[in-house]
Amino acid sequence: MAKINGKARLTVAEQQTVLKSLNQQTVGWLLVRSTPWLRENPSCFDRNPDGTYDCRQLFSYVSSTATKVEPAELDDAAYESMSQALEESCWLIGNQAEHFLEVIGELVDESGEVETLAAIGQFVRDRIEAITPHLAVAPRDATTIRTEKLAEAEREISALPREEARTELRLLPVCHKCGNHRFGRSWRKGTVPAGWVADEARGICDDCFGG
Repeated sequence: MAKINGKARLTVAEQQTVLKSLNQQTVGWLLVRSTPWLRENPSCFDRNPDGTYDCRQLFSYVSSTATKVEPAELDDAAYESMSQALEESCWLIGNQAEHFLEVIGELVDESGEVETLAAIGQFVRDRIEAITPHLAVAPRDATTIRTEKLAEAEREISALPREEARTELRLLPVCHKCGNHRFGRSWRKGTVPAGWVADEARGICDDCFGG
């Protein structure tokens, strides 16, 4: 057996034996993944009967995921603004929203999900930018809204902050049963985040809806 720096060097057969039986810590080190991630994603690799990993399985996994792109995760503020914009749009276009969803589903089924969704997002943005200048209805600014509301009742005047927040997608739905407000992916108690406005209590949270 050859030696390197006075230490015995493994033969090819011995090296292959080691690579065919790697423990979880070594696999995590090779993939730059934590051991909890390996335990939570057992379907990524076929393990040996004794629970060890074959290095060849790791190369297959790396090769299959090399071209995949993980979608970015929106923070709660961006998530809430996008949710409100889409919800308002769906109410406006009615049944066309379901048709639009079907078209997206067909495109995603035909090709990669992340790549296709990214292309759809860019397409939607480009089309909105192209169409917006030709819309007949001009946007109403806050000054115009205030002028119109000054002639109305006290209740309507007090609602101005909500109208501005609605226009700027900063109006948070409030559950009419429990009083919690939605921000991003969850319904929360207490004060709304700075820069956001609570809507009138007319929505319903997931817990109250299922209760």
